[in-house]
Amino acid sequence: MSDGLRVVGFVWKPKNISGRKLPLVIVNRGGNPNLATLTPQSFFYPYVTNGFVVIGSQYRGADGGEGRDEFGGADVNDVLNLIPLARSLGYVDMNNVFMHGVSRGGMQTFLALKKGLPVNAVAVVGALADLTAAAKERPGVADRVWSRLMPGYAEKKAELQRERSAVHFADRINVPVMILHGGADWRSDAGSQSLALASALQSLGKTYELHIYEGDDHPINLNRLDREQRIVKWFKKYMR
Repeated sequence: MSDGLRVVGFVWKPKNISGRKLPLVIVNRGGNPNLATLTPQSFFYPYVTNGFVVIGSQYRGADGGEGRDEFGGADVNDVLNLIPLARSLGYVDMNNVFMHGVSRGGMQTFLALKKGLPVNAVAVVGALADLTAAAKERPGVADRVWSRLMPGYAEKKAELQRERSAVHFADRINVPVMILHGGADWRSDAGSQSLALASALQSLGKTYELHIYEGDDHPINLNRLDREQRIVKWFKKYMR
């Protein structure tokens, strides 16, 4: 339940949890309502095999869930509400919570941090970090998708894009961030998104790592194993 709505999600966990408290990875998916929804094949095997519990929300309005996806609006609460859910399970170590966001899920990750979600560290892949720049690069997506999902988009487009863009609130990102991006990603430009965010974090003296994979795509498929290993190592580095 999130804001009184029944929202669909997944929990993946190691088979043996008896008497154990395991670290948690919150996974924020990309896409929009029913595009790129989570499946049991999505990204999570390396976490579970390394002893993490994984929880991910489909966000409201997707996969049969109630409510309406606002693409970075009230749906961010569907990420925040995973914390009390995780605590209620009894086998999650709430001192070791991490977050992974892909594409739009990167935006969700940063917005959750902006709202104070307590995590040790985060990792993002192909993250949407500057919606204003993205709208110029892919105006069709902004006009066709964002205008449909974001309430009041026609009247306050610039304001809604800015408030969802981590490059404009990097001062409120206070945990270590690993940023990974495919150099040939046509869905989310590495320069206007990840490099711009890294520059903002650098100017503020924040802790981050940036990895650009030359010639690789949006999910970094060509370097999948390296991507997975780097993220797991990053999370383990910040275990308490």
